[in-house]
This record gives sequence, C-alpha cells and structure tokens, in this order.
Amino acid sequence: MEQSDNHNPAAHDDPLNRWVRRFEKGDFLAVEGQEAHTFIILKKGVVDVYKDRHKVSAINEPGTYCG
Repeated sequence: MEQSDNHNPAAHDDPLNRWVRRFEKGDFLAVEGQEAHTFIILKKGVVDVYKDRHKVSAINEPGTYCG
C-alpha cells in the first residue's frame, strides 16, 4: 500500500519523492531468475542477499546500489 503525503506540503516539493519506496522486514526487492527492471539505492537499514535459499551477503552501507 502506498502512503499518501497530502498532509505534508514539503513532500510535494521534491521531484524524487515519486521514486522513493519503503520496504518492510521480509519484503522481496528482487527474486532470483526474474527481471526487476529497476535498481535500489539503500538509504538506511539492511538488505540480505540470498542465493538458492542461503544467505550470501548483508548490505548495510547507505548509498549502495542493489539490483
């Protein structure tokens, strides 16, 4: 579900806001074998990377590109 920032006028001032997405713990950013047609820049938090159901990496450096 997408959040609305109608109550926050400053949210409409930044043209990049339409590209910002928030993910919750357990959300999938990309699925192995499927084309995502996008990339993600980590702002904060941790992204765990799995291959064949095994965790192979954890990305936690802000500014890291994923995807």
